[in-house]
Amino acid sequence: MNNYVLFSCVGGHDPVASYADGAILHICRIYKPQKVVLYLSKEMLGRQNIDDRYRKSLVLLQ
Repeated sequence: MNNYVLFSCVGGHDPVASYADGAILHICRIYKPQKVVLYLSKEMLGRQNIDDRYRKSLVLLQ
């Protein structure tokens, strides 16, 4: 069994863009990494602090 770890920067189209998966959700859906580590810019951290969108979307995908 392969153990994948996803290290990724978060972009403006994550987790969802135009009613479709953003890059992070798409990669997680296909490769099913064991661990996800996200790097957030100041702008993306602000979005995360508002509604916890990145963690929640990955938990729902799980």
